[in-house]
Amino acid sequence: MRPDPVLPAEDDRPIRDIFEDAVSRWEALTGVRRNETRFTLGSLGISEMNRMLDEALKLDPEGTTAYLLLEVFLRLFLEDKTFSAAQIMRDYAKTTGFLQDAERLFSIVQSDRALEVSAQFRRRVRDGLAAYGADRPDVLELVDGPDAIPFLRRDALRSLDKLQAYQFLAGEVDTAHPQVIRHVHMAWSANDLLAAVRDMPVSGVALVLMRDAAHANRSYFAFVMRNGGNVILFTDRRKPVYPGQDDVLEARGSRGVARTYAARENANHFPYQLIPTSFDDKGDVVFERETAPVAHGLRLMPLMEIKDLPPTQAIWVTMMLSLISDRFWKQGWRAPELSYTGEMIRRRELLVEDGNGARLPAAQDYRPITLEDVRVEELTAEVMAEQTSYPPEVINAWLEARYRDRVPSAVLNTWHRNHDEILFLESAQGDRERDGAIAAHSVALTDGIRSMSRERIEKLPFWKKPAVTELEAFSGADFGTEAELQRDRLFIARKNMAAYIQKCADEEFDARKPEVAAWYSRAIGANIDAILPLIAAGPEASTRTEGHIKSPLMGFGEVGDDDTFGIYSRWGWGNEHAFGEYRQRGGKWLCYLTGAVATYRATFIPRDVADISLLTGLPVSEIPDVLHHWGDPSRHSGNHLLNRLDPMDTDLRNPWNRKNLLLDVNVYLSKRGLKRVRSESASPVSTRKGTTA
Repeated sequence: MRPDPVLPAEDDRPIRDIFEDAVSRWEALTGVRRNETRFTLGSLGISEMNRMLDEALKLDPEGTTAYLLLEVFLRLFLEDKTFSAAQIMRDYAKTTGFLQDAERLFSIVQSDRALEVSAQFRRRVRDGLAAYGADRPDVLELVDGPDAIPFLRRDALRSLDKLQAYQFLAGEVDTAHPQVIRHVHMAWSANDLLAAVRDMPVSGVALVLMRDAAHANRSYFAFVMRNGGNVILFTDRRKPVYPGQDDVLEARGSRGVARTYAARENANHFPYQLIPTSFDDKGDVVFERETAPVAHGLRLMPLMEIKDLPPTQAIWVTMMLSLISDRFWKQGWRAPELSYTGEMIRRRELLVEDGNGARLPAAQDYRPITLEDVRVEELTAEVMAEQTSYPPEVINAWLEARYRDRVPSAVLNTWHRNHDEILFLESAQGDRERDGAIAAHSVALTDGIRSMSRERIEKLPFWKKPAVTELEAFSGADFGTEAELQRDRLFIARKNMAAYIQKCADEEFDARKPEVAAWYSRAIGANIDAILPLIAAGPEASTRTEGHIKSPLMGFGEVGDDDTFGIYSRWGWGNEHAFGEYRQRGGKWLCYLTGAVATYRATFIPRDVADISLLTGLPVSEIPDVLHHWGDPSRHSGNHLLNRLDPMDTDLRNPWNRKNLLLDVNVYLSKRGLKRVRSESASPVSTRKGTTA
């Protein structure tokens, strides 16, 4: 039998040392080490417990949180551990040894020292709840319970580590204990919120829901505080990977939006139940659109008192307020640099002037943001490479060079839009009814930019919805350091530059498409004698292999061969630039050379300008310049939905492509016609009998 544990009557070691002793016994008892990277299905739960212990130790190096969690995990482990009578009889010594080891560990995690630490912490939580009037019976029952408090303490420490702090004003520090605003408030504007916090009569902390009127799912919570002359936001706001990402993801469906919202809601214990939601018939979360007038001003709207929060939220908020007081008051946390909102780019003295424009005392040492309007010369691929997830691929460099000088400054510097408004450029492809809808429901701004209510667009029937090129705008509610806003400002300008270049390219395409198509028809008609020998050579002769992928110039087979020319074939319907007559009666193609019913079809699809040169028999210099980039490679690096990529790679499309302009060449031949082509391929016939469609 193993000897009884020998423990000091009063263990006065630091909590961290006691925990390390206890956790080594925990590893021996469970048979799973904390640094174990391999696990079985049976040890998965223990591995997860070990991960939480390590996280708690990282968040609280003194070991108190991990110590309290270990006691919970040990109880859960022992409650789940069972032995059959056969196991006990088979190895009685092993069973009794396990029970002795469990008793030794239990005596540590429930020692007088452990109970004292637990009681002291629970007493502080009780005192905090009483200060806010939240010491209700249901809340105190949770505090006194054995399981909830360790996890809520872990969650509070995790939130202190994960929430982002932004400092908007820096000044003297108030040495008095911070006052806590007893109500949870709501604000509609970050700028109004900051001004209200600046004007608080005392130094203190408030819990505020920052509500987005147009997109409820983008609302967020923040602990806002004034410490003397310092104004700080401590928030769970998730900054998108790139400006406009939320709009892009939301346009793809509600399920991803709800999933992102749920992840933010579950990351902390903020009272997100204050945001009204419902479920649709598919079970997806639906966020109610705000229809009431959005109030602006310095007054915040109280929603509920902290004392009325659900028990877990009331306890977590109490813990957070204590941790915030310690970090931002006792430790005197200061940001390395100030943060600004987007509105402060336009109104630089926004936070240091009152409503009448008079400068406040905080303006004495205030350094306003210094961003100026963006110039086209700043928006280069090299500049974007400093902020993108992958280097720009410059696949559209020719379009950028062709049109960049046409981009007006107003398109690059869309600094402001209302919460439910879009800014757009009218599409090159409009019609009278849609143009009428634009004129009736939008407002003309400058340089071809118009604004329109997003809700109004959504209400229009599809046949009246305008085809527009939407511009990204810098929201006045976005905030960050000057360096972060500078990055976003350049990204937005680059994105709008790509949108304007796309508009210019589309307009030129619409204007020149008939001319280029007519030129191509004449050129291949004049060069048909050089095209026929390519048929004789066969598809393999002109096929390229790029990596492991074959890229053929020509498809060849029998006219009715579904394997080659099926409905889903890349070779098309065979009508474009066809050499051979189509007989409506009977639906047959006739041979270009003999006039007999065609048996074979050869289709050429140019892959690049070299193929266009081959099919037309002209040097590249004589080919229209807009076709010089036919078939240029597309972007292949990164995910444009999730990564920050150069908008000139992701948003810009070369309109001179096969989707918009078919340069296919189709030649129809009978068996005698094909035999003739093959026999004469070495010395092409000078005169051909046939038709060109």
